[in-house]
Amino acid sequence: MNMHEEEHELVKQSLTEALISLMDVKPFSEITVTELVLKAGVARATYYRNFSSKEQVLTDYIDKILQSFYNEYPANSMQQRTQYEHISHILDYVIKYKKQLRILHKSGLSSLYLNGMNKYFFATLNKTALTADDKFKVYAFAGAEFNIIFNWIVTGDDENTKEISSYLKRSMFNSSLFGNR
Repeated sequence: MNMHEEEHELVKQSLTEALISLMDVKPFSEITVTELVLKAGVARATYYRNFSSKEQVLTDYIDKILQSFYNEYPANSMQQRTQYEHISHILDYVIKYKKQLRILHKSGLSSLYLNGMNKYFFATLNKTALTADDKFKVYAFAGAEFNIIFNWIVTGDDENTKEISSYLKRSMFNSSLFGNR
């Protein structure tokens, strides 16, 4: 990454951190671009050069989280994603971003994360030809994972990742939905 790209990423990171910080204390709809750029310490023109909306700031952030996860723990099939070790890595990543995900949920924007998961799932499975039935299974899988994760982090349940991983494996991912028995 050259110096210009590093500066560009630093600006985007500053805007993201500022937005999440503001979302923690006030409703998303009440956050203005002026307020955001002041908190981030960047010019308004810089914001618009990088993003077309506040939602895009969050979408970009979610995409980076999911891409980082995939780079660290690649899974190119649904069967790989349903393995206990992979599920544990997912939950470890969720814990790493727990505060940000709670803020996203509190702001009524957790659907942005679900959209990112759907995009991520299909991008990681693009090497295989998916039937229409397979596509519905992928959406079902992503939705189930999303709901379990957000229920876990939002309710503040004390279950540790091993318990949740075991629960996920037993209750959902060990089903015949993806060929696992």
